[in-house]
Parts: sequence; C-alpha cells; structure tokens
Amino acid sequence: VGRKIAHEVKNPLTPISISIDDLRRSHAEGQPNFDKILAETTTTIKSEVQRLTKLLDQFVGFARMKAPEITTVNPTGFVESIAAMFKREIEDKKLRIVNASNRTSFAFDTDAIKQVIINLVKNGFESGDFATVAIGISDVGSQLEILIEDTGPGFPPKKLENSFEPYVTTKKDGSGLGLVICHRIVHDHGGTMELFNRIEEGGGVRIHLPQ
Repeated sequence: VGRKIAHEVKNPLTPISISIDDLRRSHAEGQPNFDKILAETTTTIKSEVQRLTKLLDQFVGFARMKAPEITTVNPTGFVESIAAMFKREIEDKKLRIVNASNRTSFAFDTDAIKQVIINLVKNGFESGDFATVAIGISDVGSQLEILIEDTGPGFPPKKLENSFEPYVTTKKDGSGLGLVICHRIVHDHGGTMELFNRIEEGGGVRIHLPQ
C-alpha cells in the first residue's frame, strides 16, 4: 500500500511542477497573454491538489479502520435491514436476496459486514447499465457464505489477478480502495473473500465468515 501511495502521489506532482515552471517562465518573458496563462495554470494546480487531498483522505480512512466488534446477529433482522436500503431496487426486480442459512443467529460486526454488502451491491449495479444483482446467504460447513453476483460484463483478467491491490480499478476516477476495504473487513473477521466470473456472464464475490 505504501508503494502504491508513493506512486499515486507522484502523479499529481508532475503537472503541478510543470504548471509552476510555465507560470514562472511566462512571467519572466512578459507574455502578453499572461493573465490567461495564470488562470489556466492555477486551475490545473488546484485540480491536482484536490485530487491529491482526496487520495490521502481515502488512505487515512483505510489506515484508521477499527477492529471488528463481533456480536450475535438476528438473521431475519439483518436481511431486512439490507432489503430496506435497496427497497426500490428490489421492487424493480434489480436485486434479489435469498437467505438459505439454517442458523438461528449470525456472528459478525453488523455495521462492518453491512458496509461490505452495500459496497459490493453498488459495484454490481455499476458494472453495467442494466445489471441486476443477487445476494445469497448459506451455510458452508462451519462458515457462513455470502455470495453477491451480478449480470454485468464480469471482472477483467487484470482485476482477477490483482483482486485486492490498491489503486487497481476499472472505474473512471476510482481509487481501487473499495474492494480493498471490503477485503480488509472480511480478513479482520478471520474470513476469506474471492472474486470470480460467472459461467453465465457477470461477476461474483464469495465471502466466507467463520461462525
């Protein structure tokens, strides 16, 4: 992560440095259109500073993540809370939730796992203009499996090879930290998280949480 941060920080610094050099040279040469050059270069500098600030804010948020607080969770209540957040999508047949687990209780940090599911569902919707998403919850041995699948184009090979590497993203202006944070949350629960492409078409995320 540190290596990636260093690389990403250098990217905005280059246009900032070039803009400053252009500004100084234009002023020294007494360019007649100096006001225009000033406006353009300072706009570039401000834009890159904002990008740098956003980058560092995201990194600080990732670095400050707290350890999960495992509690006993009511399965019905948990599923209903997820459904309430995506009520419109469920009514429009864009999202389906199936709880096939036989457990009378789940054991995890409710807010943290809810954050993971919400992020992954949103990613699924954003994967394609008409993508639908399905959430499946089931038992796999002593673990709880949460499966989130979409009908989008699936993950590109590069993403599957570097699933949870920061700043590897297919989204415009994306940081690539979304999946990294989800993976971090699952890992801190002692669980596993895997990306895959469906045979039918689309992508999927498989999460296993110890119970």
